[in-house]
Amino acid sequence: MTFHDWLQFALRVAFNGLGWAGGAFIAYGVIAQFTVPWEPLERIATWLSSFLTVLGTVLTTASIYSSWASHPHEPDALSQLVTAPVVLFAGGCALGILLWKRTLPFVVVNGFALLGLAGGLLRLQPRPPGW
Repeated sequence: MTFHDWLQFALRVAFNGLGWAGGAFIAYGVIAQFTVPWEPLERIATWLSSFLTVLGTVLTTASIYSSWASHPHEPDALSQLVTAPVVLFAGGCALGILLWKRTLPFVVVNGFALLGLAGGLLRLQPRPPGW
């Protein structure tokens, strides 16, 4: 197995892990809403879900620079030159603050989630004529 093959495998496992973690957080949140929350998980759930959300957005954003990933549609020049660097910088700052202060406002975490979703969805949609 080459390094490239290993990296693709590791990223696939990590990305699936992000998805499974999201599902687990949703399931736990629904169960905790209608029962008694589990204290050991409550102590880390908000921090961990925030960290993984911002990290997932950073990874999604960084993927536009990958030469080996298949892209349904190539990223816009504006995305490569302006948007992605801003999101990567802001994501790095948010992760640093989260590691330092152990918290981020929910609105910030949700903003990163929306950035990640929008970036991924834009890559799936073909550009309209003249874009």
